[in-house]
Amino acid sequence: MAWGGGVHFFFQEDWLRESTNADNYLMDHDIARCSAFGVGSVDELVKPWSALSLKDQGWLDKPSCPMLIVNGKEDLQTPIADLYILLEYGSPKSARFFPGGHMGQTPETLLTIINWLKNELS
Repeated sequence: MAWGGGVHFFFQEDWLRESTNADNYLMDHDIARCSAFGVGSVDELVKPWSALSLKDQGWLDKPSCPMLIVNGKEDLQTPIADLYILLEYGSPKSARFFPGGHMGQTPETLLTIINWLKNELS
């Protein structure tokens, strides 16, 4: 399952800089991200961050297990384009995009995921 995670565009310099001050994040993205990578600035982060693109690493065309892609359409932390790119490559996937921001948190979101998992595992 991919629930609001980065794939390709998330790891591009323009999105890194644009999403740094997302108003729905609990802390400054730049501080959290730089700390996780042991660097002191977004300028230093660009190179190791961009290397994480699953598309650039060649993972998107490889076979994958069944996947449910879930997120909010107005996510300021993970671009919706990342979820669409997952649908364009590799094995067919299921997707559900909810209104709202990061991870598409609605009353139906978790139930949708649980029902999908039950169906896949039965």
